[in-house]
Amino acid sequence: MTKQIIITFVLIFSTLIGLSQIGEAKVVEKDGKEFYEHKVKKGQTAYGISQMYDTKVDVLFKFNPEAEGGLQIGQMLYLPVTKKEDEETVPVSNETNSDQEEDVESLQQEEVVSDTNKVIHIVKAGETMFGIAKKYGVTLDDLKAANGNSAALNIGQELIIPVDKADKNNETEPLIKDPINYSVDPGDSVVLHKVKKGDTFYSLSKFYEVSGQEIRDANDGLPKGLQVGETIRIIVKKKLPVNYVAPDSNLVVVYDSTSRVENVYDIAIMLPFMLDENDKFRAKCPPVGDCPFYGYTMMSINLERGIMMAVDSLRKAGLSVNIHVYDTEKDTAVINDILQKPEMEGMDLIFGPLYPRQIKIVADYARSHKIQNIIPVPVSNKALYKNPYLSKYVTSTPTQVIKLGEYVADQFPLANVIAIKNKSDKQDAYYFDEFVASYNEACKKNPKRLNPQVLTAEMSTSSKLTSVEGKLSDTALNVIVVPSEELGHVSNFVTKLVATTNRNPYSKYRYQVVGLEDWIAFETIDEKYKSRFKLNVVTSGFIDYNDPQVTKFIKNFRAEYGIDPDKYAINGFDAAFTNLSGLLLYGTAYAQNYHLLETDGYSSGSSYRAVEEGSGFENQSVYFLEYDEYQVKVVDKR
Repeated sequence: MTKQIIITFVLIFSTLIGLSQIGEAKVVEKDGKEFYEHKVKKGQTAYGISQMYDTKVDVLFKFNPEAEGGLQIGQMLYLPVTKKEDEETVPVSNETNSDQEEDVESLQQEEVVSDTNKVIHIVKAGETMFGIAKKYGVTLDDLKAANGNSAALNIGQELIIPVDKADKNNETEPLIKDPINYSVDPGDSVVLHKVKKGDTFYSLSKFYEVSGQEIRDANDGLPKGLQVGETIRIIVKKKLPVNYVAPDSNLVVVYDSTSRVENVYDIAIMLPFMLDENDKFRAKCPPVGDCPFYGYTMMSINLERGIMMAVDSLRKAGLSVNIHVYDTEKDTAVINDILQKPEMEGMDLIFGPLYPRQIKIVADYARSHKIQNIIPVPVSNKALYKNPYLSKYVTSTPTQVIKLGEYVADQFPLANVIAIKNKSDKQDAYYFDEFVASYNEACKKNPKRLNPQVLTAEMSTSSKLTSVEGKLSDTALNVIVVPSEELGHVSNFVTKLVATTNRNPYSKYRYQVVGLEDWIAFETIDEKYKSRFKLNVVTSGFIDYNDPQVTKFIKNFRAEYGIDPDKYAINGFDAAFTNLSGLLLYGTAYAQNYHLLETDGYSSGSSYRAVEEGSGFENQSVYFLEYDEYQVKVVDKR
């Protein structure tokens, strides 16, 4: 009896909480329909919010599709105000009423509350275990455990959702999983603001961090002032760092150390900020709409910001430096002018430039003046030969392929390993040979393998993987390695492998596919096949946005610059941190101690090695990623 009373009290209390939330929510009109406007608070989840408003979580996602990617504190959600007589008439876009009713009815049939701790979810076409777990805020392991540890899904299947185990704190930080890439869409934002009673130019300027005059300029002067109910434009600008120089000067000292220690080092940052080009680009922006920065401008800005974050971190450890920033533009003449500046001979470290012809000029200068030169972007290893003063941050593809051979030999000792050659592409053929040699050499260390040497094959012109099928094992895991960067070849392989694995007897075999870094960006390869074959790829770097250390870096970067860091900012930090640490610990000759500076960065490890005696250094750190249940995870680092 007591237990029953407690349950009844809990249900009544939960209902009262839901009613109080609805009572506090503002009702707004959108597309001719009334919606509750809910502001996300700390600790709230999509499922919990849907319960507050007596609706289904999929109805919430239907009207707030951006919420499926995760909630942020302060985010506005809109939930339909439904009445008993019209709870199946939620309008969506411009669909017909019959379509609306059918759609909403299917949503309402999707979940059935079985008790206070569980929900029954009806599986729809295209859904995955991972996606469903994410939707309800539960872990994949808890979802599987509640359903007999089975990962198989069928359309119409009733899936138990253990909502009592939902993570109540998984959406409390406003950190997005895929940070805004300001090199793609980085520009000004136009906010349409509906003037409310009490709004003033001063209050709006403070809220949006723009001047009152800028508000007037964006709205034809607003000669009648602010009119309640009127919609005005607010242009919110993305701000350049404060340390950029006027066009008549190419040099700026960003930080001049006053707490001098034994040595004060001079660091040059040479990047194509292209400020003049950026001004021309932005001059063509429309009156209303987003106005992006020039691509190279934003990439360089973020690289420099990452470097400066590393400087600030190491300054606390005693590093004392003067930073000199130069706009190299995209002109070798500009590079030559910069190198003629008197302060260049006194540099202790140079970051950049980025373009091959400019890199060669600066690398030659650095070698002749014995200045360590760090290149933070991909560059051929040929540039390193006979230049011990050049270091490259991004691991080359040939080095990745060699590491891949070692990884496959170690990771799959009992597998049936098959490597497929792309004979039509000279570069791919080279990668194939390097992989086979590396794998076979690694196998010598462990002769008790299923295949002491890799099996090799080539794809035929037929629609089948004929040469591969004859090498497949019906008992061992078949690891198929395709060391290719050519999109057509890779797509052709995946298509044929899907066809093969859909036929008997091959449909009963086990498979795992291994590829190169470029596969991550190949949009023609469906994500479901990457997960189906548990694709493994080798890559020079990977940013895990679930890593608490990465989250901390993002918070610090946002606090400093007001935006999330993109990959260039994070790469800039990692490249700078290792090399500046060397400067701090070992002085200007630190490159000889790279083996003592191995660290795990936010996007890449640090493992610099000379490509040969008397030559430059390559960061040979690599990550191995695996696609599983539509998630990408790091499975090894080397």
